[in-house]
Amino acid sequence: DVQFAFAVAQHRAVVTNNFRDFVNLHKQYIARHEDHYGVILTTKIPVGQLIHRLRTLCGAASEHDLINQIRWLNEFE
Repeated sequence: DVQFAFAVAQHRAVVTNNFRDFVNLHKQYIARHEDHYGVILTTKIPVGQLIHRLRTLCGAASEHDLINQIRWLNEFE
């Protein structure tokens, strides 16, 4: 909750493998009609693969595309 609030205050997306908590936080923000700047869910993968997928995501989606969205990093192999 504190991490997510900090990310929102900084206009940043969160990258996490904590599906349950961050999906619930996303739902809370949506229910309150509050914006967040994206939740990017991932599984535990090697750092090099994580960086590659994040770079692919950054090339495929703008900041605006992530607002109030949950995205799976697996989409960006």
